[in-house]
Amino acid sequence: MDRLTRNLPAPTPSIASPGPDQIDTSYWSAHYRVHLRHNLARASEYTRQHPSGDLIRHFGSFLTLLRQARRCLNLHAPAADLIAALTPWVQEWGYWDAWKPELDFAVQEFARQERPRRQAEMLRHLAQMLQLTGQLDQSLVVGEQAMALARAQCAPVTLARAGLNQAVILRSMEQPEQALALRKELEADLIRMTPHAPARDVTVAEVYLGWLDLRYLRHQGRMDEAVAAMSRAIARLEALSDTDPDLLAETYSERAIIYWGQGRYPDALRDLKRAISIGEGEGYSAAYNCGNLGLVYWSMSEYDQAADAFKRRIAACEEANDLWFLSRNLGNLGMVYLARGELDAAMRYLERNLALSTRLRDTLEVLRARGNRGIARACLGQYAEAVEDLTAWLDYLQHTGSRIEFALVSLNLSRCYAALGKKELALQSAEDGLQIGRSAGSEVVQGLALRCLADCVPRPERDEHLRRALDIARKYGRRLDEADCLLALAALAGETEEGERLWNQGAAVLAEIGAAAWLKDASPEQPPRLPTTGV
Repeated sequence: MDRLTRNLPAPTPSIASPGPDQIDTSYWSAHYRVHLRHNLARASEYTRQHPSGDLIRHFGSFLTLLRQARRCLNLHAPAADLIAALTPWVQEWGYWDAWKPELDFAVQEFARQERPRRQAEMLRHLAQMLQLTGQLDQSLVVGEQAMALARAQCAPVTLARAGLNQAVILRSMEQPEQALALRKELEADLIRMTPHAPARDVTVAEVYLGWLDLRYLRHQGRMDEAVAAMSRAIARLEALSDTDPDLLAETYSERAIIYWGQGRYPDALRDLKRAISIGEGEGYSAAYNCGNLGLVYWSMSEYDQAADAFKRRIAACEEANDLWFLSRNLGNLGMVYLARGELDAAMRYLERNLALSTRLRDTLEVLRARGNRGIARACLGQYAEAVEDLTAWLDYLQHTGSRIEFALVSLNLSRCYAALGKKELALQSAEDGLQIGRSAGSEVVQGLALRCLADCVPRPERDEHLRRALDIARKYGRRLDEADCLLALAALAGETEEGERLWNQGAAVLAEIGAAAWLKDASPEQPPRLPTTGV
């Protein structure tokens, strides 16, 4: 730890120095241990007094010091304390593979010291690292250990955070009933702990459990309720005198995703930028919100910014070995290429998404990846294969999952069925999507549904549906949907001045958003089949 200790006076060991003719290895061993203890104390003080940006530069020195300290039994306790102080930062930096041996050591040392609260918190961090690196089964085991200790020690924050991680994994492994049962258990635990725990800890734990409720509200299409719940959580956190800036930033990010799902893109961008300004992260965590920003830019047809955001997130995931989010962001980048009309690149990323999620046994992401691949296959004219992929995703969503996603998959199936000449199925799927859009209050979904219905109804009704869909696309700034409606209206108008005008408008929109590749080999007689994606 030379850079941290170079200006400190040398400690004075309470041992006698050997004479000039003596070689006393015990003296030098004791002297070495005294220096190590001094350096551990100095490192702990430095960690308490300096921000993440200073600490990350010394990560290699911290590791060296800790590995040296593990060789000395009487230094295990201060070494474990330093690990506990550094772990939240290391979690954000993304240096998980290098840090896992330190976490394993700290868990064992805190157990030896009979400090179960510290042990539970280290197990909670370890479970999250295991999840993000794709070791889902092991993460569940370690997370259960963390929750058991947190319950016994009346530690609501550790319990809620560990429980949130467990529920996310259970849902990803297609076990939604177990995730819901866990949520009920956690609520009962928190009620039991409330009289005995600090009020601040109860508030923070309730915010974490609220994130679980948020997922259910979103899946049920109850978006206004979800926004209200996150707004209350933000207000509660901002009212705390010692609020955790990272937790506050994450809560803003959660609300941003709801806004995105509602088509409220400026509100989503505002919350994400607020989250970035609040967060104190370095390294991996500095790129955390890039994936969410990418989703919003994608829906706004700002494809260059979306691609840059996803690429930055992917690079951070690869460096940190974050396979969980790497898989998801590979798929998201594939959908950006699809929106641009770069179908070969889109399929490469979507296949990587599917392969990695399959390797991780992340069932939910496998199905989502298949759904996205189905959308791409439809754009390639591979309608039968697309129906197979989309149906697998729809079967899951029909019983569990987001109603908005169910609507979007239904709409993509509608377009496939229409292309295959299965008009009744196409009409039913489009009407299903429209009904969900109305019940969820999502004008974006309603606009997409009207575009699909135009493929299924008699010619006189098509113009009305397409123009209503065009108005909605323009209202929400969804330029790709706008182009799709314009080109479809041009095809409907045929070889007329109006048809030429509409075609040129649609082509201009595609050029403006960097998606002119869709126009290759396209004409009013054979308009491109643009994807029906995103909310």
